[in-house]
Amino acid sequence: MVSQIKFNLRSARSKKKGFVVAKTNSDVRETLHDMGHKVEPHEYEIILKFPRGFRPGKNTAHIVKDLYYYMVKNHKSKCFRHLSPSQKKACRNFGLEVIPSSYKIY
Repeated sequence: MVSQIKFNLRSARSKKKGFVVAKTNSDVRETLHDMGHKVEPHEYEIILKFPRGFRPGKNTAHIVKDLYYYMVKNHKSKCFRHLSPSQKKACRNFGLEVIPSSYKIY
């Protein structure tokens, strides 16, 4: 797994991209970090569990509204999204579980 990511990273650098997005486990992330690569979260898995009878109002964060209407429309309990730090904070403050699912490796 590590050798495949290193190969993909070399080919991405030759194409002037500079990073690779991959789903990795903690052992691979630690190994890549020890080798000198920068690893940061790229996409998050959000577990959509809203309180019973919840309806978004004026004071509800925009990302929480989007996630609520996504859940209602698609009948899904999980969502994969790119989140900014402020959106991640808003989700956690509301009580939604935010878990990194894929990582950007430099």
